Amino acid sequence: MKSFYLLVLAVALCAASCRAKEGEPGPAGQSALKQQGEISGTIAFTTIAGKDTSVPFSFKYFSSIKENTFSYQQNGTYTNYGFDFKRRDLQDQNCYINLNGYGYGVNDTESDPDYSYMEFSFLKVINGDLYEFSRNTSITVTNVTLDPATGRLTYDFSGTVYYGPNDDEATVTGKVDVTLNRGGSKG
Repeated sequence: MKSFYLLVLAVALCAASCRAKEGEPGPAGQSALKQQGEISGTIAFTTIAGKDTSVPFSFKYFSSIKENTFSYQQNGTYTNYGFDFKRRDLQDQNCYINLNGYGYGVNDTESDPDYSYMEFSFLKVINGDLYEFSRNTSITVTNVTLDPATGRLTYDFSGTVYYGPNDDEATVTGKVDVTLNRGGSKG
């Protein structure tokens, strides 16, 4: 009888240890990447078959504090701010967005940046075809809100990316809602 209980216990332990893990890769579902907010949006383009379509994207992860900073300086009622951050896909390091810029504000309200720049790379298989969207370019940024106490930065953005063998243009639009670390000065 004692053998039977030991056998039941062994089977129960094996069944419990063989369950599928959920979450990020690595021990206990952890990775070296960090997550503080998200950059999400859509890419509107024309497929190889000639159909107008859009594809969503979302980037949540970064690997170092250097890739996640903002600056904020106040001089009376005037402020200047800067940001430089990168987010990437958890599974594919070739899918990422790097955004930076700087601007000014009055009475704790930031104006849209005087300068904003995007480095973008996104790969997606759609209907059996691989699309690679990429661009290093200036972008339009609107609705900026930066809380210097918490580092939370939100804004909307739009721009153009290229794809396909003919460098066709696609429109990228998105929203930033991230928490950044205070870093060096910009602007």
